[in-house]
Amino acid sequence: MRAGDIISTHISVVDVGSTVRDCLDVINENGLDSMVVVKDGVYYGVITKQQCAECEDADTVLGDIALRTPAVQSKAHIIEALGLLTGHSLRNLAVVDVENHYLGSITSADVLQAVSTICNATHPGAVIELEMLPEDYSITEISRLIEDNHCKLITLFSYPHPTTGMLHLLIRTNCEDATAILQSFERYGYRVIATYYPQGRIDERAEQRLRELMYYLEM
Repeated sequence: MRAGDIISTHISVVDVGSTVRDCLDVINENGLDSMVVVKDGVYYGVITKQQCAECEDADTVLGDIALRTPAVQSKAHIIEALGLLTGHSLRNLAVVDVENHYLGSITSADVLQAVSTICNATHPGAVIELEMLPEDYSITEISRLIEDNHCKLITLFSYPHPTTGMLHLLIRTNCEDATAILQSFERYGYRVIATYYPQGRIDERAEQRLRELMYYLEM
C-alpha cells in the first residue's frame, strides 16, 4: 500500500507568504497541531502550533522561518510514512511527487488504519512472540513448524531488542489455539516470550498452572 492510496486533499495548507498570526488562526480553526506550508504549489515545509506560539513577532512571514521539511513521496510505502510521522511527532504528513509538488496530506489515523490492515490486526488467530539469536532465524523452519500443526503463518514481524540485540519475532497464525505450535517451537529450542490469544481465550498452559495453584491453595 502506497502513501498516495490514502492521501487527503481536504487538509488546509498555508502559503509561504502568510504571517505567523494568519497561520496560527488556521491551525486553531481546524484543530491541527501543525500546518503544511507551500510556495506556488510546491511543498516548502511544515510549521507546528508550538513554533507559531513561540514566535516573538506574530507578523513574521513564514518564509523567514527555518522550517522542517518532512514529506513522503506518493509512491512510497506507508511504512515510510509511519516512520516520518513518528520520527517528527506529527499527526499530518505532506505527500509530494518526484518534483516536490504538494499533492495532499495523510493523517496518522489513516496510516494507523492502513498498517492495521497490513498486519491483519482484526484476524482472530493467536499471536506468538519468540526470541532468538539473529543467526538462528529461519522463516522456512518457523513456517514449517506452524504448518506441521495444521495452521498457517498469517503475518510475521521481526525487530532487534534495543538492549540485548536478540531478535524478537511477532507471529500471527490463523489458529486460535496455538498450544501445539508452542510445543513444537519449544521442542526445537525456540524461546517463547509470550502468547496472545483472542479476547476471552485462555492459554491452556496458563489454565493448567492456575488449576495447579488453586489445588495447592486448597491443600
